[in-house]
Amino acid sequence: MSMKKLLLLMLSLATIATGGARGFEIDKDIIICTENTPVEQAIEALKEHVVEAIRQNPSLKSPHVEAFPQFFEDMRMSGRMAQPHPIEGLAWNTWYAGELGRMHAEHQAYLRTLREIHTEAARMQLNPRRG
Repeated sequence: MSMKKLLLLMLSLATIATGGARGFEIDKDIIICTENTPVEQAIEALKEHVVEAIRQNPSLKSPHVEAFPQFFEDMRMSGRMAQPHPIEGLAWNTWYAGELGRMHAEHQAYLRTLREIHTEAARMQLNPRRG
């Protein structure tokens, strides 16, 4: 299986896992930045592509503002910013699908913790220790 097909499969699975959230999708073939593009310029270009995608499809939701610099930080850490190949829309779509999944998992863990705390507090009220 080619890398492009594998990435598309991963994106599809991530979309299903996040309940079909589509706030991240831009044209997969758009070039976001090239090897020598300054990060600030790349962030602005990505924001423009996302705004254009939302303009064309108002049902899309805007990504959280921290996502844009984090995407490029992750690309830098993985060595993608130093490669001679451009970073395309598919990279953003795939990365943000994973980001949505991570955020959803963190939120679910937070809710589980709250439930456990409330359950324990209720148990303690029903069975106070006598000392």
